[in-house]
Amino acid sequence: MKDMNEFLSKNLISNNLTRKQESDMNGFEKRTQKKKMQVLEAAFQLINTEAGVENVTMDELARRSQVGKTTIFKYFGSKENLIHEVFKS
Repeated sequence: MKDMNEFLSKNLISNNLTRKQESDMNGFEKRTQKKKMQVLEAAFQLINTEAGVENVTMDELARRSQVGKTTIFKYFGSKENLIHEVFKS
């Protein structure tokens, strides 16, 4: 778990910040970034199980990341885009 958190903090967070630095973000932008990170972390965790990428469901991802499915689609558009974003990082 420690290794995964280190990976996420070093790669996902730095690669997924908008053009603004976190210190320049307003409250809405910070909450949005936090939700995106929750989704990316949950996707990363689910992908790295025996079930693999093919068996990750949006319901499971929403439950694990503690956001609604509509939020996931709002930020990433599709499961494929989300998975791509995880691998891009």
